[in-house]
Amino acid sequence: MDAYYMKRAVTLAEKARGNTSPDPLAGAVIVKEGKIIGEGYRQFCGDLPAEIKAIRELKTSARGATLFMTLEPGSREIRDFDNLNAILHAEIARVVIGTSNPDLDTLSAAERLAKAGLEVTEGVLKAECDRINEVFLHYQRTKRPFVFLKCVSTLDGKSATFTGQSQWITGEEVRQHAHEMRNQVSAVMTGIGTVLRDNPRLTCRIPDGKSPLRIICDSSLSIPLESKIVKTASEFPTLIACTRFDPKKARLLEDRDCKVVAVREKDGRVDLADLMDLLGEIQVDSLLIEGGGSLNWSALEDQIVNRIQIYYAKKIFGGKEAKTTVEGQGIPFPNLAYRIVRTRILPLGDDFLLEGEVSYDGSSSF
Repeated sequence: MDAYYMKRAVTLAEKARGNTSPDPLAGAVIVKEGKIIGEGYRQFCGDLPAEIKAIRELKTSARGATLFMTLEPGSREIRDFDNLNAILHAEIARVVIGTSNPDLDTLSAAERLAKAGLEVTEGVLKAECDRINEVFLHYQRTKRPFVFLKCVSTLDGKSATFTGQSQWITGEEVRQHAHEMRNQVSAVMTGIGTVLRDNPRLTCRIPDGKSPLRIICDSSLSIPLESKIVKTASEFPTLIACTRFDPKKARLLEDRDCKVVAVREKDGRVDLADLMDLLGEIQVDSLLIEGGGSLNWSALEDQIVNRIQIYYAKKIFGGKEAKTTVEGQGIPFPNLAYRIVRTRILPLGDDFLLEGEVSYDGSSSF
């Protein structure tokens, strides 16, 4: 029955997806004599821990009960909320934890509870609990953002026709899903080529959604001042990463509320690994790449991509010169291909999403 109640805790945690960053998703369920007597989940960043909310919901004694938590409490929660004392005060007898918390600088919560005499079980539905917090866990371990790579493609791998037309390859359901992704991440990134070609806003356009930090990879600071990105920088935070810093152009951009940063150069372009370190330092925990074939290849080549999302239209464009979703030099031999593992397929109207983890050297990327 442990898996059954942990599944309920996972479902509760998922309710807040997109609202808790940089805090993790967390759900908790308290069970006594086969009945749920309390439950809770973190609803927003800075909210009370899920287990505290579950304890506060109790209408009956939890003495001898079992507490199910998707994620072990972290250092801040132990320090700021004293939730371990709340668990002990409720006289809970057993604690079941889905996955451990890397955000610990002292004795872990599980160890503290076990030392206090509670029965502690760890690793129940660990894969599911890891999955819902892949962003948080990755950021805590690496201090770099978890990177989603979004591609829109025909079945033959084309991202545009041979005339350069790309709107619209997929339908409204895909566009809705893409905006939901923007609502969930800390930042969205594209290259200067996409800005010059499509002049996007890169904002979230769903009701009550939040727009992420917009990042433009622009080695020579060639972004037009009249672009939608620059014109809306006073409304939506915007960062432009360059390798050849032009003080005059940078000042013009910063006067329009863009932030300009210089990073290392790699093969004539922005060094994406260096940029990820910079983003980690400013606490960007998740990044959605919505670029063209060149940026997509660079992201894979620099091994920064954790999860790839390919929205497929059931169409064929053809065309030897038509743009493809991933370009660049490519790999020389089939056995060196980047593998996509633990995949899933999600129907979206007439289209479908294929997503999975990117495997480098035979292992997943986080």
